[in-house]
Amino acid sequence: RPLRRPSRMNRKQRRTEQKLGKAVPQAGLQAVLAEAFGHHQAGRLALAEPLYQRVLSAEPRHADALHLYGVLACRSGRPALVHHRYGESRRYSR
Repeated sequence: RPLRRPSRMNRKQRRTEQKLGKAVPQAGLQAVLAEAFGHHQAGRLALAEPLYQRVLSAEPRHADALHLYGVLACRSGRPALVHHRYGESRRYSR
């Protein structure tokens, strides 16, 4: 069963929501993670990164988001962030 794409928000709505720090419900986290992963797979790393950060700000121990954010950091050439995120994801995935 393919992942269902969340409804699109424009940039202004996303930024406003980020500034307000709205809590994201668990089902919403999965939708945000799915959107981030879609951008990640398509090579749009600059769009994926803030979405991974949003998931992690709501759920700091989200193992999938930690792992994927670490992979993104590796592809972006930031080894210090890779080491930190990968270590966290291994710790929380057990």
